[in-house]
Amino acid sequence: RNGYGFDDLVRRSSESRPVKTMFGGDENDTTVGLALEEARERGARRNKGPGKRVDDGAVVVLGSGNLALIYLMEERRRLTLEEIETRHPRLVPALRSHPHVGFVLAHSATDGPVALGPHGARYLQDERVEGDDPLRAFSLTAARHLLRADGFHNAPDLYANSFYDPQVDEGCAFEELISFHGGLGGSQTRPFVLSPVHLPIPEEPLIGAVPVHHLLKGWRESLQRANRQPGPARFQRPVEPRAVQR
Repeated sequence: RNGYGFDDLVRRSSESRPVKTMFGGDENDTTVGLALEEARERGARRNKGPGKRVDDGAVVVLGSGNLALIYLMEERRRLTLEEIETRHPRLVPALRSHPHVGFVLAHSATDGPVALGPHGARYLQDERVEGDDPLRAFSLTAARHLLRADGFHNAPDLYANSFYDPQVDEGCAFEELISFHGGLGGSQTRPFVLSPVHLPIPEEPLIGAVPVHHLLKGWRESLQRANRQPGPARFQRPVEPRAVQR
C-alpha cells in the first residue's frame, strides 16, 4: 500500500538501533522454521554455550495478519506509555497518525490501558473517551478483548491494529497476505460454533476464547462420562449439525 513495511515505519520512528522483524507468512513454514531454529539453538547451547540473543537496544516487531506487536528490548519489563513517549517521542505519534493504523494499545502509568487513534483515545478501565473513539469501527466487545490482552504477562510494549472500514469491509495486513486474521475488524471477529444438536449450548453469548474453551472441555468430559457407563452398545442415529453464531 505504501511502498514500505510496518517494520520500516517502526524503524524510522524509534530511537533504538536495530529493528528485528518476525512476520507470520505461511503458518506451516513458520512452524517448521521455528522448530528448526529452536533445535539449532539447543544444540548451540549444548556445544558452544548460549544461542542467539536479541540486542538489548533492539526493537522486535511481530506481525500476524492485521495485528502487530512491538517489543522495546531496552528493559526486561513492559514500558509504560509515558516512558515510551520520553524515550521514543516519534514512535507513538507516527503509529497512531498513520492512515492504515486503526489504533495503538499502550499501558499508561496513570490511566491504565488506553487505545490511541488518530483523533482521540479510549481509556479502557473507566470507559472514558477523549475526542473520536478509535474503537468505534470495531465490535462492541473490542474494549473487553483489549483489556484482557493488556493484562497478559508477556504483552508487548505496544499493540497496533490496522484500520477497519465497515462500509466496504476493508482492513489491511501487516504482512504479505491477501486475507488476514489475528486482530480486530471484519468477519474474523464473528466466529461460530458448529456442533451436533444433542450437545448443550449455553444461553449466554460466548465472548472470547475462554468461554469457548470451557464449552468444548465440558462437552468432552460429558462424552467421556457417557462412554464409561456400562451397558450394551446402542446404535445412535446421526444428527444434523447446527451452526450457532456468537
